[in-house]
Amino acid sequence: MRSYLLATAVLCSTLTASAGTPPPPASPASSTTQLSGTIAERIDAGEYSYLRLTTPTGDRWAAVPKTELDKGTKVTIVGATLMKGFSSKTLDRKFDEIYFGELAGDAAKPAKAAPPAAPIAGKVLERIDAASYSYLRLATDKGEVWTAVPQTTVNVGTRVTVLEAAPMPGFESKTLKRKWDMIYFGKLAGAEPPPAKKMTPDQEKAATTKVMGQHQGMAAGPADATVVNVAKAPGPDARTVAEIWAQRAALKDKKVVVRGKVVKVVPEVMGKTWLHMRDGSGTAAGKDNDLTVTTGGAAAAGDVVTVTGVVHVDRDFGAGYSYPVIVEDATVSK
Repeated sequence: MRSYLLATAVLCSTLTASAGTPPPPASPASSTTQLSGTIAERIDAGEYSYLRLTTPTGDRWAAVPKTELDKGTKVTIVGATLMKGFSSKTLDRKFDEIYFGELAGDAAKPAKAAPPAAPIAGKVLERIDAASYSYLRLATDKGEVWTAVPQTTVNVGTRVTVLEAAPMPGFESKTLKRKWDMIYFGKLAGAEPPPAKKMTPDQEKAATTKVMGQHQGMAAGPADATVVNVAKAPGPDARTVAEIWAQRAALKDKKVVVRGKVVKVVPEVMGKTWLHMRDGSGTAAGKDNDLTVTTGGAAAAGDVVTVTGVVHVDRDFGAGYSYPVIVEDATVSK
């Protein structure tokens, strides 16, 4: 274990030195020692605990396998190897000197696993649905508590139990634009997805017509959109609209970056926003001047944007609508 810690320390120091202004190289001592003192500070990071020890010769820093020992505990670190100029990327901190070793005796026992979260039971006072979650305000024996569970249709007034309730202090929902001092994330006991409602033939026909109308809205860009040439995005993954069409077989399932003008936006179809982009390359006659892009981001017709996404070819969305080439799940930046 000691040799592993030392090797890890040297590797981490070397990696850190390669970014930005290089720190002095970590230099291990040629021999190991034993270090004893009282814990004055403990910082946990990953699988390690960094301990500031008060010793007869002053404060010393040491790194050991993760422990739960508290401040004020007297410890001895065996096989302690001194490292000078060690930088921890995890902590974003540099130590002029730090000892890597192992705790002696009972202190070396691994930290205990956290006990399973207690269930929360109560009556639903309020339910807010957002994305794939339902936020439930519960009246419990200990007062009102907010919880978040996979989306449910449970009604106000129903008594529920939330299992595996993990506390999330200071959680903020960007969708709801709301922040909770404390909320518990878990799952409802005995929860099952609501059964799908069977549609009548008329409802099925209406739904099919709606989907076809959505695809008609998505499938083609506007005929009257004129685009002056837009500068090609920089970088090795950058392509023009016409290049994506021409190279679509080679680009299949690969990332591309394309910059162009948004000429059409179809929002909220199959959970995505559909964009048509043009950059002045290609021709209407050649049918290679317009690119369909799906995204969870936002853009408006007329915006000049850069999108980064994955090229898919021969995508068939049903109802007779398929796309020879499409860029999906793209991020959008201006």
